[in-house]
Amino acid sequence: MWPELIGPIATGLAGLVAAIAGLLTVRSQRISAQLEECRRELEATEAEGEDYRGVALLALRHIFRLETMLANRGVSPPARPDGLRV
Repeated sequence: MWPELIGPIATGLAGLVAAIAGLLTVRSQRISAQLEECRRELEATEAEGEDYRGVALLALRHIFRLETMLANRGVSPPARPDGLRV
């Protein structure tokens, strides 16, 4: 009786091991693809942040020049918002 069952049991176990290995491989590839996508999004976000930082710096320089021009003409510039006070 046992010799008749050993073949199907071994085949079933081999199929189960192959299925688990396949699932782990697919999962690993999916995680790698998601990780690469996250890296690209991070790089794009960092580049966008640098752009915004540059624009903000230009705006602050412009504000400072305007304040200086107003002060030179004897006009007191409006108070800066709390977030811009140094």
